[in-house]
Amino acid sequence: MKYAAGWAKIACEVLETKYPYGAQHASHGPDDVDVTPDRLHPAFYGSYDWHSSAHMQWSLVRLLALAPDQVGQAPIELLDRRLTDEAIATEAAYLRDRPSYERPYGWAWAAMLVAAAHKLPQASRWADALTPLGETIADLVLGWLPRQAYPVRHGVHLNSAFALALLLEAYDELGRTEVVDTIRSRAIEWFGEDTSYDTRFEPSGTDFLSPAPARGPDDGRLRRRPTRPPLRTRAVPSLATSHHRADPPRGRRNTPRRCRPPGRSRPADRDRGRLHVDPLAGLVRPARDRR
Repeated sequence: MKYAAGWAKIACEVLETKYPYGAQHASHGPDDVDVTPDRLHPAFYGSYDWHSSAHMQWSLVRLLALAPDQVGQAPIELLDRRLTDEAIATEAAYLRDRPSYERPYGWAWAAMLVAAAHKLPQASRWADALTPLGETIADLVLGWLPRQAYPVRHGVHLNSAFALALLLEAYDELGRTEVVDTIRSRAIEWFGEDTSYDTRFEPSGTDFLSPAPARGPDDGRLRRRPTRPPLRTRAVPSLATSHHRADPPRGRRNTPRRCRPPGRSRPADRDRGRLHVDPLAGLVRPARDRR
């Protein structure tokens, strides 16, 4: 992998950057106001917030699987410090005490980290430590999905489809059939009949996912014997249709509007800067053959 060493270096650097940190901590009382990052979240601090820390640690585990000779010792040493029995017990207890915290986006990346560690033979110590976290998130998913009446369809962290795609992949790999079946059932109910989704009004100003192509797990994973055209083919109209070409900038008249990068903004602005991540990020489903 051409960029493995550089990616690993960046991931380690941001994980070691303790501040700024967005704790999103809901205090239970006057004695519950200490939000020191590594005290509150001994495993998932750094990288600004909990879900980003989990995502970066998943990235390191994947890099260790894909390019172990290129990433060096720093990722191993960092993960050894973070993914301990004590740290993960603290994280699991925090989620149990606050069952809506990081739901569902943070849950999804943490579950992906658990699954990635279980797939990596040399990561058995991390996998063992992470097991209680995976079980806690599984219980939370099983408690949440039957009560969630409608999906969240906007293009930021609460997006239901993107999180369900990750959670389905993670718990499929972990062999948790009851979690997989619950996700499948809900995803089919929420997204299975979607057709002709109108993308003229995308992107929204703070999107980092596209609600249109981020429709949840594909039919091949939702339905064991798909008999219909793929969900995204039915749900998302062609990006080449005329209403996607409204007001093209000079020199880009053949580029669908949804495929063009956003105009100038301030990337340092956390919300507006999200538009610079990937205007079609929802098209990239995390699949086994693409990581």
